[in-house]
Amino acid sequence: MAAQSTTTETAPLTQAEQDEFLDLVVAQSARAALREESPFWDAISQFIDMFRDMIRNTLVLKLEHLPIIGTWASRVAVTVSELIFTLVGTLLHFLKTIFSAKRVWIEAHTAALTAWKANEDKGLLAQTYAYSKKMAGYFLEIIKQCLERAIKTQGLEMTQAEVADISKLLDEIL
Repeated sequence: MAAQSTTTETAPLTQAEQDEFLDLVVAQSARAALREESPFWDAISQFIDMFRDMIRNTLVLKLEHLPIIGTWASRVAVTVSELIFTLVGTLLHFLKTIFSAKRVWIEAHTAALTAWKANEDKGLLAQTYAYSKKMAGYFLEIIKQCLERAIKTQGLEMTQAEVADISKLLDEIL
């Protein structure tokens, strides 16, 4: 007696079904990697602690040579570094919230998929690059807006004149 095959044929997935599957896979894997309990955030916290000490020490070394402020260099450096890293902590909290939201991953994938589809005629390598570039831009915009919100939350905004002065300084240096 011959054994019967237990495999069944399935119809190919429609484009909508493929997109839905990709959305689910992207959202699940990315959210798992960046969930709040992930070792990723612990590593970020350890790096920030190390970086805080480096910033504080560098500020002390630079400030102690400035007139008037020099004698207060250590106190100023501690205050400045703590303000900066309180802001970084706020930013990380915002990012944890954002990266754990399923909708963010679906929206990022949707935005990047438009770049993928726009490059169909250029081949898979061009599509992959376009998708990656759009995805990177999407998340950098999220990070930028979260940083702006963290600055506002901590009350560390600069006036328009100060922003213009800083922009001019950066233009001259860079």
